[in-house]
Amino acid sequence: MEDENLYDQNGHGTQMFSVVHSSDFGISPNANVYILKVLDKDCKGHTEDIIDAINYCINNNIHIINMSFAIPNNN
Repeated sequence: MEDENLYDQNGHGTQMFSVVHSSDFGISPNANVYILKVLDKDCKGHTEDIIDAINYCINNNIHIINMSFAIPNNN
């Protein structure tokens, strides 16, 4: 699903963007960064969306893909 809303409901994507792109401390501040959201505000999503995002990166010659997923600890 295509959506223009780039708001990061959980903050993790924003933090990772800063690690890569920050002009103060980023590891690659001049990198082209593409934001592909595959999870909703509750960190839930569909495998097909993840596959579509990977295929988008491949088809658009994006060289590095960072995907951070967390699994809740239900102990």
